[in-house]
Amino acid sequence: MFKTGSEVIQWIISRGYFGSCPGLERITELLRLLGNPERTYPTIHVAGTNGKGSTTRYLANLLRTNGLKIGTFNSPFIKDFAEQVEINGQEIDSFNLVKLGNQIKPLVEQMDRQKEFYGITEFEILTGLAFSYFKGRVDIAIIEVGMGGLLDSTNVIEPELTAITTIGLDHTAFLGDTIEKIAYQKAGIIKKIHR
Repeated sequence: MFKTGSEVIQWIISRGYFGSCPGLERITELLRLLGNPERTYPTIHVAGTNGKGSTTRYLANLLRTNGLKIGTFNSPFIKDFAEQVEINGQEIDSFNLVKLGNQIKPLVEQMDRQKEFYGITEFEILTGLAFSYFKGRVDIAIIEVGMGGLLDSTNVIEPELTAITTIGLDHTAFLGDTIEKIAYQKAGIIKKIHR
């Protein structure tokens, strides 16, 4: 059992051992075990090479000026790991980190015992934690893609709006070695709205 937010953060970071493993199977299973919190509030999804963070901040500030409670999930962090998960500009606190860490860790251990879900990564766990934290607390969440889009763990949401900022050559080992291949990956967040 975790007792401090720092312990939760260290555990999440320790999962970096598994590196980056694009795919939606592990995050889909984790979110299923968590009761699919990402389906309980509307979302905006932001992808791109440059400008994702700024676009997320601009949108959050715009919506907050209209009196809405806004969750933001972005990466990487600049100063503090917990700043990746915020509501109205306030990063997740230690109490909620501990609460959610103690909820998620046994699920991750359960998944690690199953071959098809073994090795859930740092970013996937953080995604599940953020989506759970926002449940019942936000009017809308703005979700920044970690890498690419199509196979990024955030691409399990059905957003009200998607935004794609400037695209350049980034993460070529995972996304492809041309702008066209990378654009295809980023465009993977575009979905039909089902109402």
